[in-house]
Amino acid sequence: MIRLRTIPIVCFLFLAAFSHLNGPVRAADPYPQKPIEFVVTFAAGGSTDVIVRAMAPIAAKELGQPVIVSNKAGGGGSVGTAFWASQKPDGYTVGIVSLGPMEIQPHLTKVPYDPLKDIVPFMQFGEYPQGLAVKADSPFKNLKDLIEYARQNPGKVTYGTTGVGGAPHITTERLALEAGVKLTHIPYKGGAPAITALLGGHVTATSVAEFVLQVKGGTARLLATYNPQRLSDFPNVPTLKELGYRVTLSNYIGIGVPAGTPKDITEKLHKAFKKAYDDPSVKELMKKWAVEATYDSGDELAKKIRVGYREYGEIIKKMGLREEK
Repeated sequence: MIRLRTIPIVCFLFLAAFSHLNGPVRAADPYPQKPIEFVVTFAAGGSTDVIVRAMAPIAAKELGQPVIVSNKAGGGGSVGTAFWASQKPDGYTVGIVSLGPMEIQPHLTKVPYDPLKDIVPFMQFGEYPQGLAVKADSPFKNLKDLIEYARQNPGKVTYGTTGVGGAPHITTERLALEAGVKLTHIPYKGGAPAITALLGGHVTATSVAEFVLQVKGGTARLLATYNPQRLSDFPNVPTLKELGYRVTLSNYIGIGVPAGTPKDITEKLHKAFKKAYDDPSVKELMKKWAVEATYDSGDELAKKIRVGYREYGEIIKKMGLREEK
């Protein structure tokens, strides 16, 4: 007969034997345990894609796992945004956060995500150069020439952008509205194909950020910039504001995760990509593309998005571009 005082000892021995058979009790494996997908929401070869591909291996070294860059282009960035925002919030998918998909497209058409609820930005790392460029041999020497031609030939001036509802599209339409002219928009899946179309003579102008290398190389001419101040790389090119138009564009580039991603994982991702942002090789590449290196925290970027979302909603309504949902 087993005495009562021996029961705790028997239980201890049983538990010890059970633990031995099943191995030591361990905490959950630390993040990350597999490759991380970084979704670039524009076509390969553009400034965003090139910069992210430079950042990826630096962040990967910090994280201890590969960072795989994938391109999911279309809809001015909304196609890729819809994809990565819908992924499991486990830290294994991150994506580009930019003005068009976050502040503009949700007001233009029905998108399968809520930019204020389904996406959590964790850092901003840059700001795109924005402007209107034509081929170097174009008869338009300045913006006034192009506007005058458009006024006399409604719809004949075509311009390429990264897609319907993107920041360049809406800003160029705002310019046309103020100037009282009709321009024809030709959407592409990214800056690289839009530039190719310009150089091939398929569009009159383009307003994508990728004009930088072409202007520097002498194959394109920059007529005006959309940024609030003149671009340091093109100090002689006036802003729209200087030319009398009440139109400006500050188009940020950031990184985010699907809502619900654990805070500790998001902090690890932020640390890794902040290190990549600080790397001199990345800064040099951004300078080459005239992308302004502007860091901001996830909280600050989220505030910027909330304000911009409201303001663009009002602008789009006034412009009569809102689709029935």
